[in-house]
Amino acid sequence: MKTIFVPENWNGSLLLHCFPVIRPAAENLVVNEEYQIVYKEKFAGYGKLVCGSIVKWQNINENISHLFIGKNSPYFKKVLISVLKLQTTNPIHPEFPVFFGFVQWIERHMPIHNELFLRMYDKAKEIPTKTYEAEPALLSFIDQEQHA
Repeated sequence: MKTIFVPENWNGSLLLHCFPVIRPAAENLVVNEEYQIVYKEKFAGYGKLVCGSIVKWQNINENISHLFIGKNSPYFKKVLISVLKLQTTNPIHPEFPVFFGFVQWIERHMPIHNELFLRMYDKAKEIPTKTYEAEPALLSFIDQEQHA
């Protein structure tokens, strides 16, 4: 079974049911194949690559950048160069192909998943918002309508 290495969980997307991956196109990832997912050199579980396509370096835009790390595309490209260990001595050619796709979890290795969840939860600190404050009132209204 092939392996997809996830070097960083920039925006907590590994906690979701499906998460984005971006790798050099030379790794030959195949849609609808199952892969072992390795996060920071630790086994994280199994996933299925559900969709993907080859994107030229010049076409990595703000949408892709914000999806991965919530930052602009020049910053994201700098991060990719260092994380994917691409050559930094020569500028990357605009036509350089990268594979962009989404992996759906099949089975998660729970200790690593819980560790990620707790880290993201600690960062959020569960600050109550107006949405949370309004939720009990909304739920009681829905309950009243169902019993009527």
